[in-house]
Amino acid sequence: MSTVSDPVKLVCTNPECRKDFIVIAQEAAFYEQKKLPLPDHCPNCRHRQRMALRSERQLYKRTC
Repeated sequence: MSTVSDPVKLVCTNPECRKDFIVIAQEAAFYEQKKLPLPDHCPNCRHRQRMALRSERQLYKRTC
């Protein structure tokens, strides 16, 4: 097991991506402090997932 001062190298579990990514020491310490597991997806895939959950703004045409 690596210590908190070492960066952790992981592989994205998204079958379309499969890229290597690094979790820096400060981020690993944050996850450990909050008792959360390390992320399974790379930052780009996580951002894509967050944006998919957002509701789009809709503009409506109205007469003034």
